[in-house]
Amino acid sequence: MPELPEVEGFKQYFNRTSNNKKIVAVTCKTPSLLKNVTPAQAQKILSGHSFETASRRGKFLISPIKNSPYTIVFHFGMTGSLDVAPKNRLSDEDKKYGQLIFIFSDGTALVWINKRKFGRVYLVTDTDEIKTLKTMGPDALAISQKDFLELLNNKKTSVIKTLLMDQSKIAGIGNEYSNEILYQAGVLPQRKIASLSTPERKRIFSCIQKILKKAIALRTSSTNLPNSWLLAHIKVLRDMKCPKNKDHTLVRKTIGGRSAIYCPIDQK
Repeated sequence: MPELPEVEGFKQYFNRTSNNKKIVAVTCKTPSLLKNVTPAQAQKILSGHSFETASRRGKFLISPIKNSPYTIVFHFGMTGSLDVAPKNRLSDEDKKYGQLIFIFSDGTALVWINKRKFGRVYLVTDTDEIKTLKTMGPDALAISQKDFLELLNNKKTSVIKTLLMDQSKIAGIGNEYSNEILYQAGVLPQRKIASLSTPERKRIFSCIQKILKKAIALRTSSTNLPNSWLLAHIKVLRDMKCPKNKDHTLVRKTIGGRSAIYCPIDQK
């Protein structure tokens, strides 16, 4: 699932390719993925307008519509992404999995790709109409260390991995990056927050900042992941070996309904 670094990359791509282009048509392959409006209403609302500079909040991409009360909000689900190409030369993937396509007056098209159809696109006049956004906690890259430590202190009975993925507490971290953050911090994902020492809590905060910023800088290409990262041994090398010691095998365990991957030796 696209997490904070991937959506930050989508934001940069969107702003570079799609800002201030006049929308002349909107097509929707799967109407159920378009929320708050019908495809016909979306066409009417967006035609003749353009996207303004987008922002990111957690895993959501948000762009006001120029000279309109509406804002468009993208959530990418499990497999979502964006592509911009000439409307007459869309890739096979764009044609097959492009659920929402915005045609611009310059002949290009913005394609919202959602292969598994778990994503959503909202067209709203108030982002608080989207419950997840209304109840969302502070962004993982915006929260201060003081506020993070206070959050942990208030959730002592919670499991640390589960809390990191709770979008109402801290926004943007999902399953993969919670695994990476806790690996780099040397903390087992199943530990209760009450068991964490102050240095461990501070180390987790530091790793949140370091890992997410590094992933953004790498544009989260799986081929660019450092070998010292857990994700490299899961997504690229696929050897399930601990980056710190190849003799240590990584373990997969369900925690809070999600798949945690960790080293039972190098994480404590």
